[in-house]
Amino acid sequence: MKKLYILLFVSVLLSGCGNGSDDFDCNFTIKGCIVTAPTNMPLSGVLVRVTNNSYTLASTSSNIDGSFAITVNRSELDNSYYLSILDPITEVSKQVDITGVGLSEYNFGNITLYDSRNPYDLPTFEYNGYTYVVHPVLRDMSKYELAQDVCEALNDLGISSWFLPSKDELLELFRTRKIYELPQYPDGSYCITDLSIHVYKNSEGFGTWGNGGNYKEAYVLPMSRFK
Repeated sequence: MKKLYILLFVSVLLSGCGNGSDDFDCNFTIKGCIVTAPTNMPLSGVLVRVTNNSYTLASTSSNIDGSFAITVNRSELDNSYYLSILDPITEVSKQVDITGVGLSEYNFGNITLYDSRNPYDLPTFEYNGYTYVVHPVLRDMSKYELAQDVCEALNDLGISSWFLPSKDELLELFRTRKIYELPQYPDGSYCITDLSIHVYKNSEGFGTWGNGGNYKEAYVLPMSRFK
């Protein structure tokens, strides 16, 4: 399962836990709110940890409004520690740098964990004013008349709006992403919404051919889109 790692650097002057204090053996609290883009929808149940992969100093989960507060002792921190954020539902994670945070309390505000329209940062292309998201796993061959149901039944990778592409949408994907050059997309016929033709790819390129219905089965490549 692909995970999204984005390092967010926050510049904060290192200071004591109290007002002007030089006492590094004291607790401080990091606060924030975990949201998705572009709507800033809060995410509850997100696991938040102060960790360095080998050891976790403290952990908590975000509340129903997406907020969290996590307290650690500053004397235990070194530059290897960071804030680890993991959504257990989508399994998307993010690392937030905290090496400069030394105040008695610091609020990050909103931390965007992912774009809810494409939480796994899947391959995209632009067409007719839309951003198209391409499913990373090619479905097995399917009968033409069942291909649309195969796509619409998908509810994974944080997206439930998968659909079977049209001829023009699939050809635009082939043109812009050049997937016909990639070995994980096999040569053969690909299902589209128009059952009278089929889109094909081979070692020489890609194109369309009539009598799509005569090809009893073809590969299915689901897509989703948003503006």
